[in-house]
Amino acid sequence: MKRIRKQVKTMLMAIALIVTMTIAIGMPQSAIKTQAATISLNKTKVTLKVGQTVKLKVKGTTKKVKWSSDKKKVATVNNKGKVTAKKEGK
Repeated sequence: MKRIRKQVKTMLMAIALIVTMTIAIGMPQSAIKTQAATISLNKTKVTLKVGQTVKLKVKGTTKKVKWSSDKKKVATVNNKGKVTAKKEGK
């Protein structure tokens, strides 16, 4: 009985391996190899006076971007990428 169970397990593992290999071989190469998207900003450096604004845009993706500012006392940014200068930075 144990011998039969062992043979069944071995056969099931072999079938699973064959099915997996068949699926992997049948996949198009584009599904297997992917490259990271190149994402960039329309502006990487900008100088603003207090009260001035600039709109940042992301190139290379259609996904939603979450905007934030590390120094909110110097500049703020809204959810659409509009940066507003609050006070002079360093």
